Amino acid sequence: MDKLAGFRKMNVFFFGNEEEKRAFYLECICPFLAANRKGQYYATRDWNGGPNTEIVYAGEPIDVKALRREIRRYCREKNLSWTPEQIQQNLASYKKNQKNLLKMEKKDRVPILARNHLKVKDVEPDEGYYRRIYNSSGHVKLHFESKFLLQPLIEEALKTITDKHEMLLLGMKLFQMTMKLYDQGEQYASMLYFSNTEGFFGIARQYGKEKAFRQYFENEYLKYDMAHFDEIHASEELEERFAQAWKQIYRKCTELVDAGGLAEDGYWQLKDQEAQMQRNIRDIDSPFHQAFLRDKHLHEIVSGKVHLTFRSVTNILYNLMPALNITFLEKHFCSYAIVRFIMEKYHTSWQEIMAERVI
Repeated sequence: MDKLAGFRKMNVFFFGNEEEKRAFYLECICPFLAANRKGQYYATRDWNGGPNTEIVYAGEPIDVKALRREIRRYCREKNLSWTPEQIQQNLASYKKNQKNLLKMEKKDRVPILARNHLKVKDVEPDEGYYRRIYNSSGHVKLHFESKFLLQPLIEEALKTITDKHEMLLLGMKLFQMTMKLYDQGEQYASMLYFSNTEGFFGIARQYGKEKAFRQYFENEYLKYDMAHFDEIHASEELEERFAQAWKQIYRKCTELVDAGGLAEDGYWQLKDQEAQMQRNIRDIDSPFHQAFLRDKHLHEIVSGKVHLTFRSVTNILYNLMPALNITFLEKHFCSYAIVRFIMEKYHTSWQEIMAERVI
């Protein structure tokens, strides 16, 4: 993996319950990295092989022995111990969902073994995985460097925002920040998020769950003062710092796309990506997606520089959600909420925006 030389990946497996996993990340992993890293890094929650913290870093190697000592010290200090039965219980949902998640994220299977609890694995990044989901080595580096930039803000958010209601408000704000960077304005940027939300509902419809999810999203939406969304904040100072970071990320995405940096032999080709997208949405029972497929400008839209740039930004945003303890379902709620807010703010609809041909 010569073009990604200098990057390393580490997985720290921790099979405690949900509360213990969150505390372990914030009170053990993050302080250790802050005190011992001499280069850049990001650390996010991962599921493959069981619950773990995935750390990607650049620069000098992390002292694995020192990290293992710190993990043992932390567990002793917190008086943490688990029976085999507790560990198996904590792993049950991961074992149940791993097969489907592997298909969705194109990852190679890492066996979920109870004996890996508290293990630290320091490895080269999986070249095959990155080639399957990114368009070039430059694209991979863009994601790495963007997450490096966002890592301190994630840690601050976790330390200062302890209420789930407030964290989801921050999630909505992050969605809106990326939309405001879009060249044509946030109402047009909302179409990419609307597409994902409608895709979620379309899949839910196949399992008879759409009505329940829509009602859940409606109930959650009404808990927020969305009529004054632009004036309310989870943390105004932190949101401003996030906004500045997104501007840098958007600029880097634009530079990569303008330079033709989303094409490299051996990586996922844009034409194959477009074909896969069309296959995926053909099976979605959604008026929006069927109209999108019929649009004679479909290829022009999804292969244009503006779309490719914004898509890169949104993928970084989606990858950010687990680090903020925002679940898959909660991520889709944030998307639903911000799109609904935008539609009401501009008194528009997806049909009107699509008719204007500015997606």
